[in-house]
Amino acid sequence: MKTKLLSTHAIIKAAESVTGKPAKVIRGSTRVASVVAVRNLCYKVAKEQLNLADRDIASSFGRDRSAVTHSLKQVEKHLAQRANYRVLLSLIEEELGL
Repeated sequence: MKTKLLSTHAIIKAAESVTGKPAKVIRGSTRVASVVAVRNLCYKVAKEQLNLADRDIASSFGRDRSAVTHSLKQVEKHLAQRANYRVLLSLIEEELGL
């Protein structure tokens, strides 16, 4: 089995592969709900799998640290309430081989 090197770039590429949304859009500033959901799930995977601080995640995505912190709180709430969030997270993690 070939080992993949996990990085924020790899997480974004996996999300791109699963959702069909271009990496540029995921990293971009759009506030379209479907893109925001994907971006927030990327933050969560980066936080859990790479053990990055919020400021490091923010730097990778061109965001402010407080925006990432807020998004991580929101994604936890959405994961508890919405099955589609859980499914999307599972698909991204599966694409990454986690």
